[in-house]
Amino acid sequence: GYTDAYSEAVPERGAYTWWPDGDDAGGLRTDTHIISELLVSQVERAHIYDEKAFSHHAPVVIDYDLTL
Repeated sequence: GYTDAYSEAVPERGAYTWWPDGDDAGGLRTDTHIISELLVSQVERAHIYDEKAFSHHAPVVIDYDLTL
């Protein structure tokens, strides 16, 4: 009953969040937002913040439609 919120919002493959030094294989997506099935319909949008490079890592940002 769990899924990755980013994969629900952006089903296309090839979005990476980590690029290891010296690895010719390219990048990997190492960040996940694991959510229950109850939250799947609350995912509004998702993106990988890569506008500014802080390291070999870029964070995943998820917007949820929730009332707290």
